Amino acid sequence: MDMHRFLILGSFLACLGACGERPGGGDSSTARDSRTASGGTPAGNGGPRIELLEPAAFTGMPQRAADHFTVRGCRVPQSPVGPRPSNLVVGRFAQRRQTDWAALCARGERMMVRIAWGGPSPCPDSIPDTEQKVADDRTLGVADSLFVAQREPRAEGRALSVEHDGIAVTRGTKLVIWYCGARGWVEVR
Repeated sequence: MDMHRFLILGSFLACLGACGERPGGGDSSTARDSRTASGGTPAGNGGPRIELLEPAAFTGMPQRAADHFTVRGCRVPQSPVGPRPSNLVVGRFAQRRQTDWAALCARGERMMVRIAWGGPSPCPDSIPDTEQKVADDRTLGVADSLFVAQREPRAEGRALSVEHDGIAVTRGTKLVIWYCGARGWVEVR
């Protein structure tokens, strides 16, 4: 496992412990079978179909967050490796005392990161630059504030004050962190 994935996994597990909520519920290996989307979508490389889960398959998520994703037609693509269910995370993406939910949302052949805010946020509920074709090599995680700060994020040429978590998106071995700043989403590399 490369260092980036190790740090993101550690951040994700730390947040789960700190937040007291688990996107997949008590059993990290399963989601409710009755909520699995039928069929899935073909993998981008012509490989096996990608399993897609309805937001309701993730236990422990507040109903309003599940409704937010469902109304937008989100189905969450599952990673072929690692713990399941995957690609729906809980973190503090707008303020350190606010619990928010982020998901890789597939709709048709496209997917993007969407956020169900737990309160006010200066950022939109999606990260437009993350829209891409559905593929099985993308994962979503939480980058805690210490990890984000180590990357020395900048916005409009100035250092960014890091006060909460970021959203980590990996594609293969490439990691990009999105941080909700005072004026919107900032890409942190």
